[in-house]
Amino acid sequence: RASFPLPRAIPLLRAGSSKEVHLNSLQVASLLANAFFCTFPGSAAREQTGKFPSINFTSIFEADKVSNSSKRHKLLCIFHYFDRLAQRLDSCNVGEHGNEPWGE
Repeated sequence: RASFPLPRAIPLLRAGSSKEVHLNSLQVASLLANAFFCTFPGSAAREQTGKFPSINFTSIFEADKVSNSSKRHKLLCIFHYFDRLAQRLDSCNVGEHGNEPWGE
């Protein structure tokens, strides 16, 4: 049975909070992939979560004043990260997780 990298919601932490969230590389990759594909809820959900900024990468895909060269380099960086991660994951066993990476 395959396990989902993020078995429950990650707690939202406000500035000045003393709490911590620990994520492994597979969980970070899952968050980045979802942000890249803009799967997180939009502005209506932010109203319910205390106006946290959007994690989605919509600004990379929007036409605005930021240069295309800058956006291109951001995308190349993201692609390079996933390429390196895929190489690393090919050589390790993923799926067996110990305790939850964040506390109750």
